[in-house]
Amino acid sequence: MRRLISLISALLFSALSVFAQQRTITGKVVDDKNAPVANASVVVKGTTQGTTTNEAGEFTLSVNTKATTLIVSSVNFTTQEFDITTNTSPVIQLKPGSNALNEVVVVAYGTQKRSEITSAISTVSADAIKSQQVTTVGQALQGTAPGVIVVNTNGQPGENPTIRIRGVASILASADPLIVVDGVVFNGNLNMINPADIDNFSVLKDAPATALYGSRAANGVILITTKAGKRNAAPSITLSSVVGISKKAVGDYSYLNTQQLMELGWEGLKNTYEDAGEPNAAALATQNLINPAFRYNPYGPAFPNPIDTTGKLVAGAVPLWNDNWTDALERDNPIRRDINLGISGGTEKSKYYFSVGYLNQDGYVARSNYERVSTLLNYTTYLKSWLQIGAKASIVSSKQNYPNQGTGNYADVIQYERSLSSVFPIYARNDSGVIIRDASGNPIYDYGKPNPNRTVNINRPVLQPSNVVGTIFLDDWNYKRLLTDLNAYAQINLTTGLYFRSNFGINRNSVDQLQYQNREFGDAESVGGRVYREQDLTTSWTWNNMLNYERRFGDHHVEAMASYEAYKYFFETLYGSKTGFPFSGQEQPSNAATIEDFEGYTTTSTLLSYLGRVKYDYQGKYFAEFTARRDGSSIFAPGFRYGWFPAGGVSWVMSEEKFLKNSNTVNFLKIRASYGALGNNALNSFFPYLSTYASGYNELTNAGVYLDNLANAQIQWERQLTTNIGIDFGFFKNKLSGSIDLFEKNSKKLLFNQPLPPSIGFSSIQTNIGKLQNKGIELNLNYSVIRSKDLNLNLMFNITYVKNTIKELLPGQDTSASSGAFRRVVGKSLYEYYLPVWAGVDPETGGGQWWVNETDANGNATGKKVKSNDYTEALNSEEWVGSGLPKVTGGFTTRLGYKGFDLNILLNYAFGGKYYDNNYANLMHGLYSGYGAQMDVDELRRWQKPGDITDVPKLNPNNNDEEQLSTRFLYSGDYVRLRNVTLGYTFNLDKSQKVFKNIRVYIQADNMLTWDKLKKGSDPESALNGDAVGNAVMFKTFSAGLDLNF
Repeated sequence: MRRLISLISALLFSALSVFAQQRTITGKVVDDKNAPVANASVVVKGTTQGTTTNEAGEFTLSVNTKATTLIVSSVNFTTQEFDITTNTSPVIQLKPGSNALNEVVVVAYGTQKRSEITSAISTVSADAIKSQQVTTVGQALQGTAPGVIVVNTNGQPGENPTIRIRGVASILASADPLIVVDGVVFNGNLNMINPADIDNFSVLKDAPATALYGSRAANGVILITTKAGKRNAAPSITLSSVVGISKKAVGDYSYLNTQQLMELGWEGLKNTYEDAGEPNAAALATQNLINPAFRYNPYGPAFPNPIDTTGKLVAGAVPLWNDNWTDALERDNPIRRDINLGISGGTEKSKYYFSVGYLNQDGYVARSNYERVSTLLNYTTYLKSWLQIGAKASIVSSKQNYPNQGTGNYADVIQYERSLSSVFPIYARNDSGVIIRDASGNPIYDYGKPNPNRTVNINRPVLQPSNVVGTIFLDDWNYKRLLTDLNAYAQINLTTGLYFRSNFGINRNSVDQLQYQNREFGDAESVGGRVYREQDLTTSWTWNNMLNYERRFGDHHVEAMASYEAYKYFFETLYGSKTGFPFSGQEQPSNAATIEDFEGYTTTSTLLSYLGRVKYDYQGKYFAEFTARRDGSSIFAPGFRYGWFPAGGVSWVMSEEKFLKNSNTVNFLKIRASYGALGNNALNSFFPYLSTYASGYNELTNAGVYLDNLANAQIQWERQLTTNIGIDFGFFKNKLSGSIDLFEKNSKKLLFNQPLPPSIGFSSIQTNIGKLQNKGIELNLNYSVIRSKDLNLNLMFNITYVKNTIKELLPGQDTSASSGAFRRVVGKSLYEYYLPVWAGVDPETGGGQWWVNETDANGNATGKKVKSNDYTEALNSEEWVGSGLPKVTGGFTTRLGYKGFDLNILLNYAFGGKYYDNNYANLMHGLYSGYGAQMDVDELRRWQKPGDITDVPKLNPNNNDEEQLSTRFLYSGDYVRLRNVTLGYTFNLDKSQKVFKNIRVYIQADNMLTWDKLKKGSDPESALNGDAVGNAVMFKTFSAGLDLNF
């Protein structure tokens, strides 16, 4: 560190001695009709020194006396170079044309022109983000960035989506991409970043693009750049407000009503008696239907046997209640409100951006809500022509009310409403169906316990004792988060083409979690209520010091960067629970009597890195880029802490060759290739090389210490070798442009649990033994159909094919243990379904059938398949039936502009994956889970008598084989979703009114339509691996918005 400080000091002092005399250039940028071009970029060639034009197209720029050329660019104009050797007051005229290839793209530790990039990078602009109603910035990538999968595993507002770039690259370690915001690694929740503050995304996908992030780059990198204002720009104020209402994007399953449930319950009970050989099965079913089967009689004591011996509801029977658990647990039209204020501008010496945002979004689950208040300040000052200083400050606060969901258990709100039917009341009732109330007149919830006010005084057979409607309004489950993000940098231009930049950023994220269970009802009634409180604090800082050099020597252009970076991560947590509240309405631990649990710990990690990049191009045609990073991580044991991550890429701009340069068809054609090594240190421990001990009690009187974790001192970071070959093109005056990429990612040394002998005392130990491959192809197309003054039509399409394959697991073994419906085997994907194959329903017996391997009289396999009604036999004949990972993903965007009107349409899609509908399987349980459990209307198609042809088996409460894992509930996960439609109109007002620059009004619909082959109620985007239980589905949101620009 002392050497580093000495080096920085030397650079600062040397800077003062090399600054040459400055001169001022004052000019104007106009179009082909001499109209001023506002916000044009003006940069001194060979440097990063530059400015932007004001609304009159004017600019002022202090330059070194040795500077000879300005590079001027703007959207919809071709880039131009202008000689300033003698002219210090130039008028620069730009010609109309596409400037996409000269677009400046944010890359790792810098920027590059798109035409010069040798690696695979996708970008998403602020306009694409604004066109969608997204709560988290990750959702804006779905369908817009090729190779990126965004799965919203939970429709709860404020939840982070799962993001994967070019497949899943790890088995046990994290497969999440690295998120970098304004050059600093971001460790908070993505939902804490206001999408309105984002200027652009850059998604880095291959080795040269990501290798500068070394041991954290194997899963890809997402660079987020926030808005920063522009130099020489008048103050601009933007106020936007949008209000929307939401619904479920895919509706819900269809359930049986009370009468249907009672009649099917009678049938199931009759079938049970018939299977037992009872001659009076129908009469016994009628007699015992209420008690002991359902134990609740929604028709009251006037109808003690509401279903007659023919299986029909007796005449005159009317239910005394018809409670709908779904209606009680969900909102009809949750509201979304989003308000943002942005102020930006700049002078010759500075630029700034300030924003305040407020988001309030209700979920469709009762009491679920996400509220966020965000602030951001970006400020840059150009104190001298050689000194640039910038700072960023962001403070974001959020509160998330999160009723239990997505866990798959029966305290889960979503799972509960899909499990309990209308046979059971929400409120306790007497024999007349009247709601029973407490002394204060409040209705008492029915928790399925014996009720002395009813003739049938027995426990509910399903989900007893519980009532989520009661607990959801009496309990609390919320998260409060506070994010503080600070960043400051200084850049010193040492001499022409050489500058030094030091950047320091700190990220502090606190989470306060409260889970309260009331003392009157539910799981904590027996202990007088329970409260769980957890407080987490995550702090990380990054300090980067970078020296950049750029120089042109005739036809040769060289850029070099060398950097030193230190990163520190701290995490501390304190959590505990207490029970025994003397009064209701007290939620804090201080009010509870008994400590149930109290724990806490701290942990830290450090990363020390040296990194560098060298770029070279010749005549703007031949490009080469080489990067390398050396990381040292405290996560690993001495001897395994350091590693090199080199990468390289080359490209050839063929369109600059003589045989294509004057082509009217081919305007741009570039071939590129890259290769490199990346790493993944996002393990599930900060010290996996150390065995840990835990303390506890032996349930008598003495405390004890025991070995809690068996460590492997040779654990290393996971490693990945990445190859990419790509073509970038532009045809027909760049009206048709795009790229094609072939890629292969070979991950090795993956963490995997290696089994151990039972005598060791641990079942397994983590070892670097797995290998995984993701390979595929990406296509990205942009077609400018119409480009004119009043009418513009652009079509954008992207598609990605990825094949995920396990290459190695355990030494000498090709198969690991099954995980639910999946089995991991060499040669298959990470999420490959291995299941019994459903063969339908036997028309004679109504039982389920599966395809099994036929054997001859000697027990030898014949190679044929036959039907069997033995599920155990079917388990021995399982087959590979597809992967939960989609093979093809992508999106299609249409953007139409006519005068003041704008129309944006976005579709995203996925094909080739499978979806196992556990939720639907639970609704087709044939009464096995208990009489009165929720059932789907498809049960009406059940088998009832010999000869029936159907795909729904006979109702059999004593046998659930048909509902076990098999292809019966496996569906195609293919879908196309109309993700966004936005129609707006912009009023460009007369400047004489001096208040508004323009006003835009718009209407918007998100997730309006979904085309898939799933059952109604299943969301194809609810699980990355095609296996979801209890998750809230996506929103369908209809919104209206107003943008005011001052």
